[in-house]
Amino acid sequence: MANDALFSTLAWMIADGKFVSLMGNEVATNRSFSFESDETVGFEAYVFVLVESGEAAVEINYIPFQLKQNSMLMLKPYMIVTAFKAGPSFHARYLFLDRMFFASIPESIQFHALQNKMVNSTGMSEIKLDAAEFNEVSTIFHSICEFIPHHPSVKPMMLALLSYMLLIVTEAMRKNLEMMTLTANHKDVLFQNFLQQLCLHYAERHDIGFYAQNLQVSVRYLQKVVKDITGRTVYSYISERLRIHARRLLASSDMTIEQIAFVLHFSSPSAFGKFFKTNCGMSPKQFREQVKEDRVK
Repeated sequence: MANDALFSTLAWMIADGKFVSLMGNEVATNRSFSFESDETVGFEAYVFVLVESGEAAVEINYIPFQLKQNSMLMLKPYMIVTAFKAGPSFHARYLFLDRMFFASIPESIQFHALQNKMVNSTGMSEIKLDAAEFNEVSTIFHSICEFIPHHPSVKPMMLALLSYMLLIVTEAMRKNLEMMTLTANHKDVLFQNFLQQLCLHYAERHDIGFYAQNLQVSVRYLQKVVKDITGRTVYSYISERLRIHARRLLASSDMTIEQIAFVLHFSSPSAFGKFFKTNCGMSPKQFREQVKEDRVK
């Protein structure tokens, strides 16, 4: 499974297993992509998965979903993909939008309203689209894939297409949220709020008490809710985010191990090393050396 270190521009489309940069002049046709893996991965971008055929079993934040034809999955930056298994006829198109992409949306399409709906909606992974909405989004995805390789410099047109697609998806989310509000219970809302708090603070706050205090519940109650919903502990979520971030920094930055330990707010490099070895099965130095060897191959 690819990780967010690959997506250095504001918008990427995955078409037939290939990366295509939507907002620049690069068409990265030499880079392959597979979403299927047993490796836990988090993205710092919004990821839209439009399912055109077949089915796939996916776990988001350890909660299982079944993707079916003519549906869309949206992953937010605070979400992690814990499993993904596609059926033999599964085919989907993938769109990655960096958070900063939303800053490039013109005011004329009510950027602030769109951003608020997109960022503040909680707990939504699968976006239910009606037939008309799916056909419109599918047409946009296909238009982008067919147009970009031949016209790589038409940034304004791509911006307009992506903005229109987001408006369709946002309206679908609004309708979905209205239905969810009627059925959501307190525990579900608390869990989603915990995930958002975790996305904002995991690097500097590793203690469960911090999140419980922010959510105005006791540590014991937060632990119980997370355990009841996912079967996992609160600390396992904190550790997962730290592990993903640490691996990314070791693999794609020139930062020293001491600097990474500092950025992730470990008490010392040795504490970071102990954490990393426990969660990754090797020391940070060994992991970095392995990454270098794999690149040579």
